[in-house]
Amino acid sequence: MHQLTDSKILVVEDDPNMCESIQSLLNANGFDVQTSTTLPDALNALQNGHFDLILLDLKLDDQCGFTLIDQLVDRQMDTRVIVVTGQHSETHAITALKKGATDYLKKPFDPNVLIASVNTVLKRQWHQRELELFKHAVGASSTAIVVGDSDGNIVYTNGAYGKLIGVNNGGSGHSADVAFNIEGHAATDEQIRKVVETGMPWNGKAELVDPNGQSVVVCKRVDPIPEPIGGTAYGVALMCDMTAQREKEYTLSNSRERYRRIIDSQQDFLYRLNSKLLITFVNQTFASTQATPLRSMIGMPITAFIQESIQPRLLNAFEAIRSGRAPIELEFEVVDKNGITCWQQWRFEAIRDEDGDLTEFQAVGRDISARKRAEKKLQEESEKLKQALAKVKRLSGMLPICASCKKIRDDSGYWNQIEEYIQSNSDAAFSHGLCPECARKLYPELYKKG
Repeated sequence: MHQLTDSKILVVEDDPNMCESIQSLLNANGFDVQTSTTLPDALNALQNGHFDLILLDLKLDDQCGFTLIDQLVDRQMDTRVIVVTGQHSETHAITALKKGATDYLKKPFDPNVLIASVNTVLKRQWHQRELELFKHAVGASSTAIVVGDSDGNIVYTNGAYGKLIGVNNGGSGHSADVAFNIEGHAATDEQIRKVVETGMPWNGKAELVDPNGQSVVVCKRVDPIPEPIGGTAYGVALMCDMTAQREKEYTLSNSRERYRRIIDSQQDFLYRLNSKLLITFVNQTFASTQATPLRSMIGMPITAFIQESIQPRLLNAFEAIRSGRAPIELEFEVVDKNGITCWQQWRFEAIRDEDGDLTEFQAVGRDISARKRAEKKLQEESEKLKQALAKVKRLSGMLPICASCKKIRDDSGYWNQIEEYIQSNSDAAFSHGLCPECARKLYPELYKKG
């Protein structure tokens, strides 16, 4: 916050004792003081630095202090001057004040009077600088600004306001709230009058008409100025052109509607949740699987539409994604609103802003019941095939067989009768009989020649 003691003061006095006395007095009151005893020295100090205030003796040897005041005027400096002189005359006082001096003190002076004069001059200077800064900021603002009194009479408008209503181009824009005089400048503002009367701020939209008859929509805020100025209450109105914004909102609205149509035409399920897992968006495909109207689902917790047996897996997935994990894909067996069991496949992911902070969860799913049924049928057919193949046994490869007794060695190293081995390793069945050669050997009497 600005302090008066932040101000820099130049004392111009040719009497060294007086100069030192004034400097000591100002230093004791916290001021930053520099001294000069000659006019050239003072002019050089002004050339090399800025001073907020000069305490000036009018007679400096053979030169006059008015020369220094003329230099300040020529350079358009806002340095204030208090004349402190021992050669008082009304003519000198009037001349000093006309040239721009702020106060005039006679020597000898009361130290308290000098300090009071310094404080008063510096306070006025600071307020003037604040006002100039305010005027510059308001004048340069791209926001249209209007100041009106308690009757709604406009006392100030900045350049942005003139541009908004086309005054700069010779136009005469008008609105229901603002009346204009014959030159096209705002004369009264009804909203400002009401705000000053009630003391309650007003905020809303207003519609102006530019010189070409085109509608200009503005966002308007009117506030009462807290303290009366010169005994009069004032209000200030700020206006921003919303025409482009309104067009953008209209275009965005149409885009959202097209986006909604595209999303609702998809067969995939889609919903979005905020960080608290409340639904912010849901497409018609997902809504059709629920017994709740689409609009009624917005703002509801997603758990209200997910069967209890699935919820733990779903919530764990969201927590993992919240912690930074990549998208997660899950499959669920669910019972639809008609009581039919079906399968769904879902992909869950996080939507984050530019800073990486989570803004929403997005879930995209689809019904995979047909695929699951096909996979199940394929699995069943595969099992049947395995069972069929298990029944088919076929002997192949090299069989170790005894050249004498004709026994066959199995995989465990045991020798088995050939009949036993074949029965164990194939589906073949045996019927017993005798070949002719064996029959002759075993029953030769049946083959004797008669």
